[in-house]
Amino acid sequence: MLTPVFYSRRMPVSTLFADAFGAMQREGTARAIPFEVTAKGQDYLVTADLPGYRKEDIAVEIDATRVTIRAEVRDEKPADGEVRVLYSERATGRAERSFELAHEIDETRASARYVDGVLTLVLPKKVAETRKLLAIQ
Repeated sequence: MLTPVFYSRRMPVSTLFADAFGAMQREGTARAIPFEVTAKGQDYLVTADLPGYRKEDIAVEIDATRVTIRAEVRDEKPADGEVRVLYSERATGRAERSFELAHEIDETRASARYVDGVLTLVLPKKVAETRKLLAIQ
């Protein structure tokens, strides 16, 4: 009998990864946020997938060329004492992603929009200050 490439005789590889990464999430390690960065003219456009989050639970921080996106889903237990959760695969906890861009961001003109689980950032590049030639006296 042939053994598939991605199979261990003891345990499927998918189970090994699920166990390892599931343990990391249970220990409070923040999940990574999938994102895409494109450039259009003098703006960076960032699109990040954040399904299941409320916009109040999402924060974006800009520090020169570094952008950090943070989000958190809280574990909401039923208030009714008679209701018991028997099984749940709903994710709770933090998600975070930081990345560097080639140019500084103009924070005053940056904008963010969250629609249908997708965060869209428009990050204008900061205009470089013009050089000044000093007259030598």
